[in-house]
Parts: sequence; C-alpha cells; structure tokens
Amino acid sequence: MNNPSQQLVHAAFHGQLDEVKTLLENPSVDVNWQLPGNACTALFVACQQGHYEVVELLLADPGTNPNVANSSDTTSFFMACQNGHLDIVVLMLAHPRLDPDVPRAPGTTPFLIACHKGHASIVSLLQDDPRVDVTRADNDGYCALSMATQGPSRDVVRLLLADPRIAVNRLAHKGATPFYFACCQGDTRVVAMMLAFPGIDVNGFIESEESPFNAACYCGHEPVVAMLLADPRVDINKQNSERCSPLHQAAQNGRLRVVQMILASGRGVITQCRTVTADPHENNKTAAEWARLVGTLPKYDYMKPEIYELTKVLGPVVADLLDAYERDQPAVKHQLQCLEGIHGRSFLSPRPHHTLFPTTTTTPVVLC
Repeated sequence: MNNPSQQLVHAAFHGQLDEVKTLLENPSVDVNWQLPGNACTALFVACQQGHYEVVELLLADPGTNPNVANSSDTTSFFMACQNGHLDIVVLMLAHPRLDPDVPRAPGTTPFLIACHKGHASIVSLLQDDPRVDVTRADNDGYCALSMATQGPSRDVVRLLLADPRIAVNRLAHKGATPFYFACCQGDTRVVAMMLAFPGIDVNGFIESEESPFNAACYCGHEPVVAMLLADPRVDINKQNSERCSPLHQAAQNGRLRVVQMILASGRGVITQCRTVTADPHENNKTAAEWARLVGTLPKYDYMKPEIYELTKVLGPVVADLLDAYERDQPAVKHQLQCLEGIHGRSFLSPRPHHTLFPTTTTTPVVLC
C-alpha cells in the first residue's frame, strides 16, 4: 500500500491514532481521499467504527470536509447517527462546516435514521439543532414519527410526540400513518402513547383501505387488538378495498385468539360480509369460508412456513367458531365473554394451551 492517502483511510478504520497523526503531517496526503469503489474517506470509516479520537484528529485538520459522501450518498455524520455513536455526533455538531441535514438516497436524513434506529439521545440533540429540519420526510413520505414507529425505541416516539413541530398523522408511502405502523409492529407501549395523544387518527387507512385495526388483526398482535377493541373511536368493522374486514383478516390467518376477542367484544361485527377479489377461488367469501379455504391454498410467498402450517390447523377451528356464532350469537358471545373477563381474566391474560390450540374440530366450537 504505497498511497499515503489510502494508508490514512486504513489507519482510521483500525483506530490507529499514532499512524493517523503521522500521516496527517505528510503534505502529500489528501485527507478527503476516497477509496475506489465505495468512495469512503478516512473520516467516514472512523465514524463508522466509532473511533472518537481519530475523528477528533481528522476534524481538527483544516482540510477536512465533513460533508463528503460515499458512493451510497452517505456522509460521515449520517453514519455516526445510524450507528449510535453519541460522542462522535456531539463532536461533529460542533464543527463549523458540518451540514447535519444532508440526506442519503432515498432522501433519508441523519435525523430520520436516528429515529428509525432508536437512538433517543441523538434524536434529542438533533431536535435542538436549528440546522436540522425535523419535519422533513424522505422521498417516500416517511417522516420522523413514521420511522420511529417502525423502529425499536419507545423513547424516540415519546420525544417526537412531545415536539409540536411533528405532524402525528402525516401520510407516508401508500397513505400509511405513523399509528398504522405502530399497530403493524405490535409494541403495546407505543400504541398506548399514541392512543393517548390528542388528535391521533386511529382509523387512518392506507391505499388498499387497510386500517390500523386490520393490520393488528392480520399480524396477530393480540395485546394491541385488545387495546383497540377497548377504544370506542376505533372502527373494528372497517373493510378494505376487497371488502375484507378485520375479522376476515384474522380468520384467513388462523388467528383463533383474535377472532375470539373480536366476537366477545360485541361491537356489531359483520360476520357475513363477503370479499370481492379478482381470483374466483377467493371471491365472495365470508370470514368462515375464508378460514376453511386458506389452508387448502398454496402457501403465499410472503408467508412463513410455520405460520402456513398453523393456519392449516387452526383455519377449520376458526370456521367452526364463526359458524357457531352465526347460529347462536348470544350464547357464543356469552361463553367468549366468560373467557375474556367475567371470571377475573382479561383480554391480555395467558390462555391454556388447549384453549388456543384445540385438538379437535368435530364440535361446532371449542372454547375451553
């Protein structure tokens, strides 16, 4: 490796502080030199690896440009925010030439990636920096709250909800709201925080008219389903563009527990609505018919094998339950409500194995 500029990148990557010092004294070294291929600089790899002292040394060089991006349009500051290197973020924010709002493709800023990764301390710092536009979204419309509700941090969601500049119902790709993403993820604390926020749109749906409640039922997030059923603002009968209700969503995925919860809620569930699809095998089906059908269909590409196998087992059980509900709604509803709380248990209580996974489907309904 005869190129001293390349040696600088190598030394910075490995955190070799003394070697970096020596190379920076060499007048032939280009401190902003970029590796062939990925176009990473010494500052970029030092930020990536979290080598604070090397970053400090590089930023002290008057020739260093902190805004140089690599071949993926990613800056050193973006990498520090993405990897959660708080000390380096603080250091770089103090640099007079830093632009902390430079996005990478597809328009994701350092603030947005910090929100998505759940780096609450970094998010808080950037919220207080006037150079950072916290209202900015990426090219697909994903704003800070949309990114955070798809990530791992409740603390970031809490910070954003407390920021009056954040639009809590801002639409992203295909019309999804942050609350929709929260229900897809299934984090009950995030969902609870958002339900308590004034002005939150609990029924905002995407282009296919899937609502947050649809998403929770489809994914089988039982605690979230329970929270939404308990909120009178939530439309639990909202059908999507194929007239598939949340009950359909749960039934076609063999979500027996979710189906029990919906029926026990007694909130005017439409069990006989029929789907409208282009596929003649899937068209004009009730929730019960869907439950029986789905286990006989080929596995969808997006469906995990273990979920598909579970659906084949539980589909007929769900169908039996729905049929029994249609025949004698008051009696079945009463039995379900007994399961759900009259005897001191709630929607969130654990269930015995035989309740969730009955071993027989010969009887119309297996409740306990």
